[in-house]
Amino acid sequence: MKFRGTLGGLNIQLGTDDTPQSVTQPLQTRRALLASGVILEIDVETSLATLDAVRGAVEQAGGHIVRLRAPRVPAPPPRRRLPTEDSDGNSEGSGEQNIQYEEAGHDTAEQSAAPASASEDASTESPALPSTALPHTELPAEALDVEPRRPEPVVLAGGIRAGFRGEYAGSVVVLGDVNPGSELVAGGDIIVLGSLRGVVHAGADGREDAIVWARPIASTQIRIAGAVARAPQGNSLGSMKKLGNTPEVARLKEGQIVIERSNTPPIGSR
Repeated sequence: MKFRGTLGGLNIQLGTDDTPQSVTQPLQTRRALLASGVILEIDVETSLATLDAVRGAVEQAGGHIVRLRAPRVPAPPPRRRLPTEDSDGNSEGSGEQNIQYEEAGHDTAEQSAAPASASEDASTESPALPSTALPHTELPAEALDVEPRRPEPVVLAGGIRAGFRGEYAGSVVVLGDVNPGSELVAGGDIIVLGSLRGVVHAGADGREDAIVWARPIASTQIRIAGAVARAPQGNSLGSMKKLGNTPEVARLKEGQIVIERSNTPPIGSR
């Protein structure tokens, strides 16, 4: 974990090796700095438990997370330009070498003329064969067996209020609750660090291995790929009172949506 002051807030950078236990002490010692706007820079493999620990420490200090972003990558150094050759085979910028070669005298020129005449005789005896250009063929991605790259996950800071509807091409991570009256549609997974009471649709692009993870899952309707699961009338609030903040995961099993308890949150992007 690294800290950096910004204009009006604090920048916190989380790495792959950071855990909820390792970030607790540094956050406590900087409690006064957390009472402002905080920008989080996260690695693609940062665990959701670590994000939850940072979010809790910021809120306890009276601050809030204003933005999440990936770490900045420095621009690569400019390439060094290689010398080019002209039609006589001389490199640009080597004028001194060419001058010394010319001042060597006529003997060198006469010696170089002999191999040239020999090469002319050889070309007369053995004419060059015409070259045949091979046709250019583009292979489809299926033939190359290349898996298309999935979109990067989107992280939403704070809870989702009623009336909100969001559609995302890849996975989505919510750092808060998803309240009733809201709807999330994602082509990948839907991860909620708080309670899930809104309508969600994971694997909207047909991914049957997509999951829904929350603490707990108390939604009135869940969709994964083409399957739909609806809670009985009044069961959503009852599930929240019974489970509290117990982590749960919903996934497809034999074409049916099954909700189970989850001991550990999913780590990284799948």
